[in-house]
Amino acid sequence: MSNSYSETLSRPDFRELSPAPFIDPESDAETVGNPDLQQIFITSYDLRWEYYFSPSEHMSAAFFWKDIQSPIEKILLPGPAGLLTLENAETANVWGIELELMKYLDFIHPRLEHFYFGGNVTYTQSEIQLKPEDLAVQTTGQRPFQGHSPYC
Repeated sequence: MSNSYSETLSRPDFRELSPAPFIDPESDAETVGNPDLQQIFITSYDLRWEYYFSPSEHMSAAFFWKDIQSPIEKILLPGPAGLLTLENAETANVWGIELELMKYLDFIHPRLEHFYFGGNVTYTQSEIQLKPEDLAVQTTGQRPFQGHSPYC
């Protein structure tokens, strides 16, 4: 079993900082950058258990938790144009469980020695807390990350 703790940061990229409009490749929506964006601070906690059947076969289970200060989210600008911009939210957290297995199938029959089963599944949840000043446009101050899928 192993555990880890780390602190890191993520800086907004040039496009996110530029006040010039751009087409967001993920949403295909016109988005205006924000020169006031702050860097993001991330604290990560990980707990992992691993078992090795052989040098090339294993199974593992992991739990992770991330505390995020000033995450960047898309915000709808007030007005009729429907433009998006980017803002730092207050805080966010992401947690999840990951399971992984890699096992050769020769234990079923010797002729299956070159075949194996491999898989990885992750279940995650997220929650973001918006800044009070952003609640004039947004419908809720606490929700999952935009575009966050609970399964990977």
